[in-house]
Amino acid sequence: FAPRGVKVDSFDIGNYPVKYTGIRHKSYDLIFLCDVLEHIPDFRVLDKLLKKTKYVLISIPILPPGKSLKKWKHFKFETGEHLHFFTERSLDLFFEARGFKRVKSGYPECEIREDIYTALYRKEVIVFTNGIFDLLHAGHIKLLREAKKLGDVLIVGLNSDKSAERIKRKPIKDEKQRKEILESIEYVDKVIIFEESTPIRLIKKIKPDILVKGGDYTKETVVGYKFVKSYGGKTVIIPLLKGYSTTRLIEEIKGRSLKTKRFT
Repeated sequence: FAPRGVKVDSFDIGNYPVKYTGIRHKSYDLIFLCDVLEHIPDFRVLDKLLKKTKYVLISIPILPPGKSLKKWKHFKFETGEHLHFFTERSLDLFFEARGFKRVKSGYPECEIREDIYTALYRKEVIVFTNGIFDLLHAGHIKLLREAKKLGDVLIVGLNSDKSAERIKRKPIKDEKQRKEILESIEYVDKVIIFEESTPIRLIKKIKPDILVKGGDYTKETVVGYKFVKSYGGKTVIIPLLKGYSTTRLIEEIKGRSLKTKRFT
């Protein structure tokens, strides 16, 4: 059964390697697992499918809160029918490890089964930006704050000292200090230092959903734009905060230093 206009594929993922009979598309809007997860002998089958969707709807018997495991009538490890046992928390951890976040869940009213748990999981949206981030200022903070609003996880690619010196200048703060400062900012989930002149290798490894850069770029000039676009990702340009730049900050510091010397 499916609403008019909705195309549905159904397939058995009980064996590995998975036979792609019935799997006709490169991606799916949603994958529905109905009383399936507890029976799968090899999760590599499911992992292949999860790469094809951003949403997973699951229906699974789990131990209801306050119920005794010994008295749970659907606890069938002894017969071999159930290969895995899940709680609400372990189910969340299972999908979080695969990049999914629970959106909604509950126990629907059912006269036949009281232990059926349903949950909707959404693929976490990964946002990526990069830079030297030397002498952090309000413009940097705005970029990171707006980038975080676009998704669930914000990963910052940080130019190493050698990389920064090669493309611009030697940073005032070394890579260890710059990384530690970025990691202390609430909007940033992870900081990865890269040695190359551009972060393209890192972008290809992470495969972010969204690339973010400041207003001194256009979408087409952002490193990784074509790659991210090739799998449906997008690039977002955040307008610059006027009057703020690391170069300007350095010049202001130099100017104040000269004034101080004149009056001493």
